[in-house]
Amino acid sequence: MKITGLKKGYRNVRRLQQIIGTLFNNGFEIFVSRLNLRHLIPKKRKREKRQAKSLEERLRNVFEELGPTFIKFGQILSVRPDIVPHSLICELQKLQDSVPSFRWEEAEKIIQKESGKQISEIFTSFEKEPFAAASIAQVHKAELKSGEKVVVKIQRPNIENVIETDLSIMLYLAAGAEKYIEEAKLYNPVNIVEEFARTVRKELDFKREAKNIERFAANFRNVPSVYVPKVFWDYTTSKMLIMERVEGIKVDDIENIKKARLDTKAIARNGANAVLKQVFQDGFFHGDPHPGNISVLEGNVICFFDFGIMGKLDDQMKNDLACILVAAVKKDSGALVKRFLDMGIIDENANIYNLTRDLDDLIDAYVGLPLKRIEIKKIHREISNLIHQHQIRIPTNYALLGKALVAIEGIGRQLDPEFDFVSHLKPFIKQLVAERYSLSHILRELSEFSSQAHSLVRNFPSDASEILKKLRTGKLKIEFEHQGLENLIRTLDKVSSRIAISLIIAALIIGASRVNHPVFGTAGFILTGILGLVLIISILYSKKP
Repeated sequence: MKITGLKKGYRNVRRLQQIIGTLFNNGFEIFVSRLNLRHLIPKKRKREKRQAKSLEERLRNVFEELGPTFIKFGQILSVRPDIVPHSLICELQKLQDSVPSFRWEEAEKIIQKESGKQISEIFTSFEKEPFAAASIAQVHKAELKSGEKVVVKIQRPNIENVIETDLSIMLYLAAGAEKYIEEAKLYNPVNIVEEFARTVRKELDFKREAKNIERFAANFRNVPSVYVPKVFWDYTTSKMLIMERVEGIKVDDIENIKKARLDTKAIARNGANAVLKQVFQDGFFHGDPHPGNISVLEGNVICFFDFGIMGKLDDQMKNDLACILVAAVKKDSGALVKRFLDMGIIDENANIYNLTRDLDDLIDAYVGLPLKRIEIKKIHREISNLIHQHQIRIPTNYALLGKALVAIEGIGRQLDPEFDFVSHLKPFIKQLVAERYSLSHILRELSEFSSQAHSLVRNFPSDASEILKKLRTGKLKIEFEHQGLENLIRTLDKVSSRIAISLIIAALIIGASRVNHPVFGTAGFILTGILGLVLIISILYSKKP
């Protein structure tokens, strides 16, 4: 396979060789071979000692060794049970998005370029040493001329080019996997990479993150138990984000939380309600609410950070979710499967009987249990296994939803061992279902239906007239694509060829018998004998008739 689909240039080929070499060193030589890329394995290579390492561990090593883009990709895969099995999800969740900080001189250049001013013109103080560094950016503490304490998030130098290079190579490898690895086609790797590319490009735009913060803050403006940092727009750009510095205690630092005389039970309750409000009421939720992104302030107030990736649930997704929950409570697996088909997340050729049976087993295991005995983490794991087994294609926002609920339940149990997350979840689900069957919702659906019906009736005469006009003038064209007929066509081609040869042989035999000249007659019989022998051999040795 030739290197196509990549930007021309030595740098890309060298990076591709590095990626192939890393895969080879970690024991994925079969994958490299099936892509026909063994010729790209560096001559100087060192195979890692991996006797004690599982496949999942080796794949995590690959992502970590290949840097920011692949770490981000692994983190995205860790919330996709429709793509990867649970054992790999657990391993990918260990990926650490932390790297050494870049030099202060480079950070200073970026600040000056983005702001158009010297640092001393904007800040009265600026800590050169970052207090946090990740694959895309690092964060410094500073103080504005106005006296406000802030944090400055600065994008890594050239990180956009690095990521774009890696994305082009990942897309190239995904296309190769679809072409050469039959079992990979089932997961549509090109679409997976394209979806990931959209996600990571959004995260590279700090203006988008700033807008997310403001939208999030607007949703919680009347909720005193949640605080959202202020954005300073005067100097915020796509590569630099300036936010209010909020001093708090990390939500999983139980010891210091208790020393500060804060109420762990109240914190668990406030955190759970905040996430559930985001999901079921706002339809706009934090995509990664792990302990590192949540702090606790005085008064048991919750403060969220890092709004680069946000989940969204529109009205249709909320409607689908409500229908799924109602069907689950009614123990109606048939209705669940029908909803999945309507959503287009399972293939029409899927084994519906097996899926319905497994859904029955899952529902029976939980419906009727006391709420305190139900763990979201355990349910999520079993649902993930079922999703992977039946190759259900979960929308990214639903995957982020599952991750958010599991994360906040885990935090709640750390703060309060008796924390009952399902009890907090129940009223939000009731409200969601009630809204789905409310009179206002039904009237809105009727209004939308009537509008669509009116549009259909109004446009039908002109559409029908246009079709009839094309039919009269002979310009109506119908395109269709046949599938699975290639073998039949080849068979018919072979049969017709053999019939033609047989007819020629018969004609030669008849012609030779009528020729009085002995030489020409003998030559005719010899030629027909050769043709007949060739025909017999082709029939005997052909794999198909």
